[in-house]
Amino acid sequence: MNKRTDSVASQTGWQRRVLADIRSAVDHRASDGFVRGKTVHLAVFTEPHLTYLLDGLKTVESRFSVNRCAPYRQVNTGDVLLIKRAGGPVEAVCEVGAVWFYELQGDAWTTIREKFTKALCATDPSFWKDRQEAAYATLLTVTKLRKIDPVRCDKRDRRGWVILDDTESETLFNNC
Repeated sequence: MNKRTDSVASQTGWQRRVLADIRSAVDHRASDGFVRGKTVHLAVFTEPHLTYLLDGLKTVESRFSVNRCAPYRQVNTGDVLLIKRAGGPVEAVCEVGAVWFYELQGDAWTTIREKFTKALCATDPSFWKDRQEAAYATLLTVTKLRKIDPVRCDKRDRRGWVILDDTESETLFNNC
């Protein structure tokens, strides 16, 4: 097994089903130059940030954590990101653009706030207060966002980020 927490061997039924359903949803859409990625990730979004992202107002996604966990050091430029509504379906796919990883000590918080507040749609002070205990941060640009017909996802755990099959992205967007 490689360093990724979710390998092909450990994939659950819901992960295989959502990948097949996403592939089907994407294959039926017209080509718009979407570039296939290296790894497929599932990211869970809550409001209002999901709407900001889907409307194009939010161009950078962030994940803050107390421990080193996905996506920290496990997401790369060109990877595919499935956008899932918390408690709901996958509603969009996109490609990961630039990626930044931070250990949150020293000037890291200041750098992140100065550089990314607007792109994160993080002007409400509660955004920063809710993340003040974090030790690690991953920030990434969202590119080539494509809304899709909602795809059911039976994910039941509390993880906000799941790395899916590393090899699926090679075929996921073949027909795009």
